[in-house]
Formats: sequence, structure tokens, C-alpha cells
Amino acid sequence: MTEVKPFIAENMMLLLEEGIMECGVMSRGNEALWELAYARERSGDCFSGYINGELVGCAGLDLYWQGVGELWMMLSPKGKKNPITTVKTVKTYLNMIIKDNELWRVQTTGRIDSPDACRLIEILGFEQTCLLKKYGSDKSDYFLYSMVI
Repeated sequence: MTEVKPFIAENMMLLLEEGIMECGVMSRGNEALWELAYARERSGDCFSGYINGELVGCAGLDLYWQGVGELWMMLSPKGKKNPITTVKTVKTYLNMIIKDNELWRVQTTGRIDSPDACRLIEILGFEQTCLLKKYGSDKSDYFLYSMVI
């Protein structure tokens, strides 16, 4: 059974500590990450997804200015086991947030060496727009994706 609940900061930190889908990235929560997680919780433009009671991911939009936002997603490997459910759920809630905030542009990034994450971004309706060389904290390359509504 799929369930969507409002995002809480602890979910983001749990996914980071367990390792998220993209390249098995793992991280211990530092103060800056906790501040980001709490800001996202306060925004109300984020959600957490569960399958059979287990957290499989979090996603939401960080709003830059009127009409423009950036999608962020953190999926556990459990989310990858249920790709159709994951895509449908993220797409549904992403569209709700876009409509509620009257956005005309949404963008996101995908790590170039994570083809599954990049494919998911494209399935969600984003178009690859450019290469961001040495964009990651580890100097990894990313693609920039955008959706113009």
C-alpha cells in the first residue's frame, strides 16, 4: 500500500544516513543539513512516500522566487523496487505543488554517472538543458534539467 505524508526533517536525514539511491550516497547529518531539512519541513512544499509502511523517499520543491523552483528528491533503494508506484506518486504530488505555487519553471539536477536518476527525471517530464562540470561537492559532473510550464 502506498501512502504519502507531509515531509518531516527526520525523514530526509534518515535517507541520507541509510544511503540514497543515487550512487549510494551516504551522509551523517551535520548542522547545515539539519537546517535545510527543517526549512523544507516548514515550507510545506515537500512530501514523504511510504510503501507498506516503509519510507521509500522524500521530494519537494525549493522555491527560488515567484514562478521558479527546484525539485529535489531522495529515494531509498526500496523506491527503486517499485518504479511505477514511485514515478506516479512523485509526478502527482509534483504537479500539485507546481499548480499550488503557480510555477512556470522548475529545474533539477541529475548526477551524470547515475543513469537511473537521470532517467527518472526525464520520465517526470524534465528536459536536459546543459552539463554542469564539477558541480558536485566531490567535483562530479551533473546535468541540469528543466520543465517549462
